[in-house]
Order: sequence, then structure tokens, then C-alpha cells
Amino acid sequence: HSVGEGVDTIIAKGAPAFFTQKQKGEQAPVTASGKIIEYYKAKELIHIRQQAAIEQNSSTVKSEDIQYYINERIVKANSGKQSGRVEVVIPARPNNKGKVD
Repeated sequence: HSVGEGVDTIIAKGAPAFFTQKQKGEQAPVTASGKIIEYYKAKELIHIRQQAAIEQNSSTVKSEDIQYYINERIVKANSGKQSGRVEVVIPARPNNKGKVD
């Protein structure tokens, strides 16, 4: 969907659909996948639904419903079901002595 000459909303459907965004000043891009991905420019929001996953720097979040606020770099995940799950993986990082915290 567009407003004037610019894009306002993008809706992608796939098995799965993919989204990748390079962050300013950061090496690793944000990648997302899900059966439905909606981008809302005015809200700077990516809404990922059905088998949703988002990853950056080896950290991942998986659930049935994820909202990623681009400017704030905030991820909100919802299981979408009463008995569903949200999976979050944050890899351990070595401390300044070379050991993993």
C-alpha cells in the first residue's frame, strides 16, 4: 500500500516470508521470518505472525506473534495461544578474561 509516492504498508505472505534490515552502525542485520510479515512505515513496526522468528547477533525470539519496533529495537512476543510458548535464545558472551559469563 502506498501514500502519494511513498510506501506506507507492506504485507508479505509466504511459507515462510522473510524480512532483512541492516541496522545503522551495526554489523549484523535483523532478520525475520513468518507466514505473514507486515511492515508499517508510520509506526516503524514489523509485525510477524504464524511461525514467527526474529534474529540478530545470534539472539533469537520465536513465537506465533512478534512485534518489532524498529527505532527502539524492542521485540514483543506473544504465544498466540493459551498453551503456546515463546522461545528466547541469547548466547553467552565471553567476559574480559576470555571466560563465558
